[in-house]
Amino acid sequence: MEIPTTAYRTPVQVRWRDTDYARHVNNAVFVTYLEAARVEWIKDEAQGTPMQSIPLIIARIEVDYKLPIELSAHPEVAMWVSRIGTKSFDFEYVIMDTEEDKIYASAKSVQVYYDYDTNTSQLIPEGIRGLLTKFSKNI
Repeated sequence: MEIPTTAYRTPVQVRWRDTDYARHVNNAVFVTYLEAARVEWIKDEAQGTPMQSIPLIIARIEVDYKLPIELSAHPEVAMWVSRIGTKSFDFEYVIMDTEEDKIYASAKSVQVYYDYDTNTSQLIPEGIRGLLTKFSKNI
């Protein structure tokens, strides 16, 4: 899988509690790793903008599992923006090993810009749109 040069990358620490009886990372934890990458991306790239100022809800997540992640692995999440709409945008992800040539999973999530006070979707502001464009691939 081709990972764009614009991708944001963040390492993930595999914890004992992430593993199941077979000593592999539980499938649900993969989604937690994606969430950790999104949070780190906002903290690192939103230039001091509080996370509450970027109100998102997740509308959809899909994960294609390729290989199990073991406790000794050194996973990294690469993520990029693959679509920007008027009220929503897509992240695509690859969870891979930083020390071996392995891809553990590929994934996609749909985020909706959201107003929690009115419980309605909102247009993505130009400032956020610019931030998203910085991490986009061919859009």
